Amino acid sequence: MSTLYVDNLQPNLGSRVMAAGHVVQVVSAQLTGDTANASTTYADTGLSASITPTSTTSKVLILVSMSNVENSAINNGTSLKLVRDTTDLNQWVQYMGYSFQYFSGQPSINYLDSPSTTSSTTYKVQFRVTTGGGSVNLNANAATSTITLMEIAQ
Repeated sequence: MSTLYVDNLQPNLGSRVMAAGHVVQVVSAQLTGDTANASTTYADTGLSASITPTSTTSKVLILVSMSNVENSAINNGTSLKLVRDTTDLNQWVQYMGYSFQYFSGQPSINYLDSPSTTSSTTYKVQFRVTTGGGSVNLNANAATSTITLMEIAQ
């Protein structure tokens, strides 16, 4: 039987082997403070995070949790959208709170993306009033929204 002694291990990132499904890296960001939009045009919420995939075959799992999303008027509704750089990926909760004034929700989304790049990639959340007047407010009552990006080896 042999014994191997090592004083210092250095990773060789250029030739590493990743098992499929392995989490390569995790990036997260938070948005605090109330943010509002009174337009039916999408605007950035301020919640975004960037990741640089290590392989073009990697997937990125995006986990978004929005906090205290409120409508200020009856029948205005809320739309949220997940965007990669300038590409729309997914729209969700299009009519959340459609018939309630000051309806508050905690909409979340999990989305698996295939960016096919090793360049820095930014994911962000946008929001708008779906219809009618009033405004959409995020992070009401000092809440915090989060976005987490996980690179998954393939």
